[in-house]
Amino acid sequence: RLEEVVDSELLARLPKQRAEFVAAFEMAEKGRVESYVSVGEMYRDGSGVPGDDEYAIDWFKKAAEARVPRGQLRLGQM
Repeated sequence: RLEEVVDSELLARLPKQRAEFVAAFEMAEKGRVESYVSVGEMYRDGSGVPGDDEYAIDWFKKAAEARVPRGQLRLGQM
């Protein structure tokens, strides 16, 4: 769940990035595999969410396992 992994005070300070992260996270939770990469990139870059390489790697692995080429690339880059 989103509220378990994201500091709500940080998100409140970053409305545009927050909205983008929330949208990508919700699509990923619904199984939209392309969104796995977006969520991973946001964790990697600290965009709309505190930067966290471990979460980024987890999302890139999910994308790679779903055979998303960009996910495989991002995982290899980590």
